[in-house]
Amino acid sequence: LPMMFVRSYRTKDMLRRRCQDCYVIWRYGRMYIECPKFARHKTVSKMTKEKGWGWFDWRLAPKLERTK
Repeated sequence: LPMMFVRSYRTKDMLRRRCQDCYVIWRYGRMYIECPKFARHKTVSKMTKEKGWGWFDWRLAPKLERTK
């Protein structure tokens, strides 16, 4: 059987689309660049150095209702 190569994400500070087929996805407060044409274009933004939930962007989370 031939060995299948799976390319993982590169981590970078500044992300940009490298071709017309690249598109942006936001997951868990991080920005991902996906490309169906060239697997080497897959990149992800770096995480912050805070521990715990510091990487989570609370603006993307569902709003919690306040109870009185």
